[in-house]
Amino acid sequence: TFVTDDRAVQRMPDLFGLSARQARRELAPLEVAVSVQGNGVVFSQWPKPGVSVEPGMSVELNLARRLTTAESDGLRP
Repeated sequence: TFVTDDRAVQRMPDLFGLSARQARRELAPLEVAVSVQGNGVVFSQWPKPGVSVEPGMSVELNLARRLTTAESDGLRP
């Protein structure tokens, strides 16, 4: 006897640049466990965009404040 899971495979969305609230809203239908580190907007995530995810999986979001144009210009060589 084989047990099958009839839930459709879901793909991890690209959350780059979203606030924690926006990212959680995007992830809600996937029923994943979300861990958020930092403040600001998403600059990295695990799993990466496009990866298959299942309900109950852990998702990690790292946030950082958004740099202004003047601040980012100062970072350029």
